Amino acid sequence: MRSRSAAIWLRLILIIAGLGVAAFIYAFPLYWLVATSLKGKAELYQSITLIPQHPTLASYGSVLFERGFWVLLKNSVIVCAATVVVTLAVGLLITYPITRLPVPPQLRVGVLNWALSLRFLPVATQGGQPGGQSKHHHDQLYFLHGQTSGKRKETLPPQGKSQATAAGQSNT
Repeated sequence: MRSRSAAIWLRLILIIAGLGVAAFIYAFPLYWLVATSLKGKAELYQSITLIPQHPTLASYGSVLFERGFWVLLKNSVIVCAATVVVTLAVGLLITYPITRLPVPPQLRVGVLNWALSLRFLPVATQGGQPGGQSKHHHDQLYFLHGQTSGKRKETLPPQGKSQATAAGQSNT
């Protein structure tokens, strides 16, 4: 009886320790985010400390009032609200007739559940390559960023010159 009680206590201690470690792993990045946001510019680049030496709200003031955050937030809310309204309107226009079909309720619920479950399936391909990017899309990204992935060693023309000039042709 005593060994069973000890086993229960040991199991409880291990569960609590595991939950404590998991809580620390999840909570520490959030703490670091808040602590870093309260540091001044000079303190950010000096040394790594867990607690801000001179906490300040200057970075919040800068983001909220000097950099146009409210305009960006307003635009995001407008886009979000418009998306919700359009999605609800289209969804209601599609599902209302399905609910009024003269079929048994089990079949109607089955059809609606089937349609809903289709939303959980991942899109297998977009453009013919894994990851949803076609070769044409890769070429566009390559041209914009000048990065290679593998054997391609092309370079972008120097700034200020057209592609024809960079290729050795004249613009005349």
